[in-house]
Amino acid sequence: MRKLVYQPDIFWEDRDGKALEAASKYFQIVQPPKDCFVRGAYEEGDFSLMRGSLDLVRRSGRKFDFARADKWLPTFREHCISDGAYFTDLEHAGAIIRKEGAKFLRSVSPFKELAGDVFDYERFKTESAYQISKNVKPSELIVVVAEPVHIVEEYRFIFVNNKLVGESQYMSSGELDVQPYVPDGAREVVEFIGGSNYWANVFDWVLDIGRVGNEYKLVEINGFETSSFYAADCNAIFKAWAESLEMEID
Repeated sequence: MRKLVYQPDIFWEDRDGKALEAASKYFQIVQPPKDCFVRGAYEEGDFSLMRGSLDLVRRSGRKFDFARADKWLPTFREHCISDGAYFTDLEHAGAIIRKEGAKFLRSVSPFKELAGDVFDYERFKTESAYQISKNVKPSELIVVVAEPVHIVEEYRFIFVNNKLVGESQYMSSGELDVQPYVPDGAREVVEFIGGSNYWANVFDWVLDIGRVGNEYKLVEINGFETSSFYAADCNAIFKAWAESLEMEID
């Protein structure tokens, strides 16, 4: 049985213990020590399987290059909510917000040094000061800049070994709203994006789709190991992952 380093209480589905119970059917669970973040990367054993926070998984060596916004957004631009988005550094983003008003910002990096949200100039100044406190230079942090859009609902689709194995609603009008229901319109967009050659060398990933008016558009792409599954069937997801990994071994 493959070992899985699982950081508890990170994901939405960890609340009742059923996700960890499902994972335990297919993996030997190893929990990282509490001082993991102080000591640096988790190195007690050679664990290639990780499920935890963005920071923990990043330090395990995963890169998620396919989830970089400067890769997926140009590829799927016509299907994206932020189809008019562009890239600049955080310092210049501030100048744009000061001149034009509030904008949606998020870091290009899949590890979300700047999580996606709408920033007016006052909030931007607070965020910029926070980044500086972390020794991040605003002139070096590349971000996505887009016009704010109201997303009615957001849905998560989980892929393992290039196959859709789970889906869930997770947000409504900007608030957490977890439901098992997913509309056919969102699924159609996922089928199109999931069939792209973009995934030729990618096996496990997560797509987020949002409804804007009556249209369904790509919100973002995320790594499988760091994403909540919400109301999706965790047993089916971990079973598919275990079976996929066994195929790799063979």
